This record gives sequence, C-alpha cells and structure tokens, in this order.
Amino acid sequence: MSSAQSPSGGRVQVASTGFAFSGTLGATAANDTVGPITVYDSNGQAHTVTVALTNNNATTAGQWSYSIELDGNLATPVTGNLQFSPTTGALTSGTPVTAGFSGLTDGANALSFSWDPSTLTQAAVATNTVSGLTQVGGTAPTITPLEVPITLYDSLGNPQVATVTFTKDLTAVNTWDYSVALPAGAAGGTAGATNTGTLTFNSSGVLASINGVTATAATGTIPLSFAGLSDGGLSLAGQALDFISDWDGHSHSFTSNFTVPQI
Repeated sequence: MSSAQSPSGGRVQVASTGFAFSGTLGATAANDTVGPITVYDSNGQAHTVTVALTNNNATTAGQWSYSIELDGNLATPVTGNLQFSPTTGALTSGTPVTAGFSGLTDGANALSFSWDPSTLTQAAVATNTVSGLTQVGGTAPTITPLEVPITLYDSLGNPQVATVTFTKDLTAVNTWDYSVALPAGAAGGTAGATNTGTLTFNSSGVLASINGVTATAATGTIPLSFAGLSDGGLSLAGQALDFISDWDGHSHSFTSNFTVPQI
C-alpha cells in the first residue's frame, strides 16, 4: 500500500501589456525589422514580437507602414502606417498603436499590446538606428516547484517517504519535469530510470504525454525503483506513480490526490 497528498506551490508572473523601442528611421533607408522582443502571457510563457517596417517615402513623403507579428504569425489587426513630418521628422500620426493576439496555443488569456511609436523620428539619412527594445508591464515567470510527499513501503514493511518534485520547463509550453527521490542517505544504490522524466499538457490542462509517450490509462503508471536501502531492505521496487489524475495545467496544481499503486 502507498499514499500521496495533493501538492501546493506557486508561481509569480505578470502578462506583458506592450512593447517599446526608440530611434531614427532614415528617409532613404531600406525596409527594416525590429525585434525579436520577448514578452510574456498570462501563463508565464515567453513569446516574441517583431515589427516589420516598410519605407513608403518613395510614394508618400514621411510615411512608413508597419506589421506586428507574434511568434512569426501575423495577427489582426497589426498593420498600419506611421506618418512623420518630412520637414521636422517628428511623428504626426496618432498613438498608441494596439495589437491583439488571441487563441494562444498554451491556453493563456489573449494578449493586447500597446505600442507607443512617438519615440521614433525620421531623418534625411540612409540608415535606421533603433534601440531600447523592451517589453512593457510584464515579468519573467518564476514558478515554484511543486513537492509532493508520498509514502512507499519496502520489503521489510518499513515506510519510506519519498518526494515527487515537479519543475516547470520555462522554455517549453505546458511542460513539466518530474523527479522522485528519497531523503539523503535513505538509498545508496542506483535509482530507476523512470524516477525522473517529463510531462506535457494540452491547452486545456489535460495530461498529454509522459516521457514522450501519449498519456493513457495503459501508459500512465510509471514504475519506481530505489536500491541500497539504508534499513537493510531489498531494492524498493514494484511501486509506481499513476499520472492519470486531475492535474490542472493552468494553475499548475493537482485538483485531487494522485495514486501511487504497488505493481
């Protein structure tokens, strides 16, 4: 027999509300692309914003058109024109510019960016000089690992309290790494290969894969193994984690206890 408790943990991040950069666009300069600028959504996932600038001075003095993209995908509405005074170089078109991005693949809330291009000017030069690329209002995610104590029983019938640690992979969408460990000194032998691994979730927070294998009732049970137990017991094997449980992929917590059956 074995048991488990629901974990607790937390994460801190704020979605970006905009982006900014400043500089000078050359009246005779080539088209340009500004970015990428790293921004964050409500789930703490990093995205990139790029702004493609097209020089229209050949047909309309002082005009540049822009196209704002998120992760390389054109959003709507993201296109428009910037109008600069041909004499003073100051921006004369209205600000700020708003771009909305919905349907994010990680299930996060829609992003609505505000961009204030009033820090840009145009000059009678053939090059563009842009700097200060930054996101506005957001913070990089800090997600506290979740630690779940579980009680296992060895061949002597002694309880062994292990800890399952879930750590968010901040470089991948809806991906968590897990590891199962006994307290220091409780086991001196080799740990089982599946004592550590990776879980991925779909945009609804449902477990999608375990160690690269589609999560099903048949694949959701992960065997555990610890050797060299300090109490003299035989290798702690024949037990497993069952990951087919009510995991909430958005709040990054369990909504019910998960089971740790003996197999």
